Amino acid sequence: MKKPVEGTILTVARLAAKGAVQSAKTGSGVVGVLEAAYASAQQALVDTPKLLPVLKQVGVVDAGGMGWLLVLQGFLQAAKGETLAEELPGGKASLTVETVDRPSPDLPIAGDLPVSVEQIEFQYCTELILKGAALNQDGLSSELEPWGDSLLVVGDPSMLKVHIHSNHPGRVLEICLNQGSLHEVHINNMVEQFQSKQPHSKPLGLVAVASGAGLKNILFSLGVDQVIEGGQTSNPSAEDLIKAIEAVNAGRVILLPNNSNIILAAQQARELVNKPVEIVPAKSIPQGIAALVAFDPYSTPETNLERMVSAAAQVVSVEITYAVRDSQWEGREIKAGDILGLVEDRITVVGQEINPVVEQVLDRVLTPAQELVTLFYGGGIGAREAHDLQVELSEKYPDVDFELQEGGQPLYYYIISVG
Repeated sequence: MKKPVEGTILTVARLAAKGAVQSAKTGSGVVGVLEAAYASAQQALVDTPKLLPVLKQVGVVDAGGMGWLLVLQGFLQAAKGETLAEELPGGKASLTVETVDRPSPDLPIAGDLPVSVEQIEFQYCTELILKGAALNQDGLSSELEPWGDSLLVVGDPSMLKVHIHSNHPGRVLEICLNQGSLHEVHINNMVEQFQSKQPHSKPLGLVAVASGAGLKNILFSLGVDQVIEGGQTSNPSAEDLIKAIEAVNAGRVILLPNNSNIILAAQQARELVNKPVEIVPAKSIPQGIAALVAFDPYSTPETNLERMVSAAAQVVSVEITYAVRDSQWEGREIKAGDILGLVEDRITVVGQEINPVVEQVLDRVLTPAQELVTLFYGGGIGAREAHDLQVELSEKYPDVDFELQEGGQPLYYYIISVG
């Protein structure tokens, strides 16, 4: 192979051979030579991250080098008449890379952790058999060398095996055609192979929409992987949702729009991504949070979807906001600045002060079966003001537990979950 890359199996094999030769020159027998080869290979393997930046970046040793070390181990144990072990003495942890900071004592192998797509300089792995009457191996190798890396040209004047990683596989084929006929041509897109073989950190991920630092933190605490900025007056696009879905390192994703206006964009995003997406049609933050509480990371997507949809349906969503312009509601004049109490997106109460509107709405929606009300305060409401309302409501409804959370959402003084 032209220009072999240091830090791979080639380095380990070369240094193992060097150690074996030096041992043989001192008169060592077979066992001594193999011991020297094994010791040299082991040290070379530990040093591979120093030679190959991508290995150092992810804190691994070369997989091929590890394989060659295992082969040498087998030779050595066989020469000693020992039973062949299934792993290196002491396991992976017996090898320590001093130059790589890692959170655990185990030393992973390149192959356990893949490189990134950006590190694939030449995209197409091109292989073929070239047949002819008088093939020029060295000449063909020299012509192909500028067109990629990992070049290998081996064989005889009648048949050559060609392997190269190149961004111009067509040009590679043209060069080979100048010498003979092509057979068993294989061109593989390594970027596509890399992406299709990427391991997922978990089988099922979560994406949700919210606006407000407090609400976002709550969603993250409930296991959401990606929270997209958005709400009633700032709906994310399908493209925003797609980016968030693709950023989740999971085989499948459950998406919670948390607003009725976002459900259509969620459906569009589902059709445009390359992984299965389930949509919990949550129309509000309270519904979304209820669904997340019901989520079980160890259950199947189908079971989770059923449980989350059911949980969301059990919650009554209340929003306390203000009118931005004059309008009418059921024959009543609404002035800009009036306080509005909404139940499931429908105006239910109109008033002049926030706390009385909250109480009037709760009077309408609370039933004897409902025992928990959560107040998410935002829209300029301070912690003290919200706490005073919590105390006031607890005194008025002694059979109901009132929880208080900082939501930080804009426009809405309170978002209230009744369940």
